[in-house]
Amino acid sequence: MHNLKLQAGENKLDIRITDKDGRYADYRYIIWCNWVKDGDPIGTAVISVDADVLGIGFLLERTEVTVYQGEPLSFVIQRALEEAGFFVEHNGTLESGFYLSRIIRDGIGRDVEIPGELVDAINDDGLEWKEQRFEDSLGEYDYCQGSGWVYSVNGHFTNYSPSQCFLKDKDAVRVRYTLAYGRDVGSGMEGKNYGIVWLQ
Repeated sequence: MHNLKLQAGENKLDIRITDKDGRYADYRYIIWCNWVKDGDPIGTAVISVDADVLGIGFLLERTEVTVYQGEPLSFVIQRALEEAGFFVEHNGTLESGFYLSRIIRDGIGRDVEIPGELVDAINDDGLEWKEQRFEDSLGEYDYCQGSGWVYSVNGHFTNYSPSQCFLKDKDAVRVRYTLAYGRDVGSGMEGKNYGIVWLQ
């Protein structure tokens, strides 16, 4: 896969496809681009934040946000949460290595009830339960050794930081709390997911 560096106006893309015997076919495409300056709005996306694995559902219901040219997802996550009355703690910076480490708001950690099937799956997985838990925040290493925040765009989880992810118009972002390195929400690496995904 190659990234194309397109310019405003007409861009010519020449492609040659060659088979193992040396036969080839040439294709030419013309791609027209409109120039958009960094910071200009380019559409809207929808973002939501949930802690379904703790039995408390959405912390931020599906909310429409403006997408700006050149703005990484890290900015969108922080802005959406802060506008909804949350305080955000993170590792790295918004521009590089961003990792959402904790979301804070009064009472966010009340009424936690981890589903019994999930408790069984975590026990079978051999993960260690932790005493760390707070009434007013949710973050990494609360409840279980594999806990923290993960995110997906259009249903696809990535293994890179939100500061490296750029949204386009109509994208859907879901930020999810996990107790088990993402295995309980469908983002476990190398296909290591539990048989049930806890999702509203």
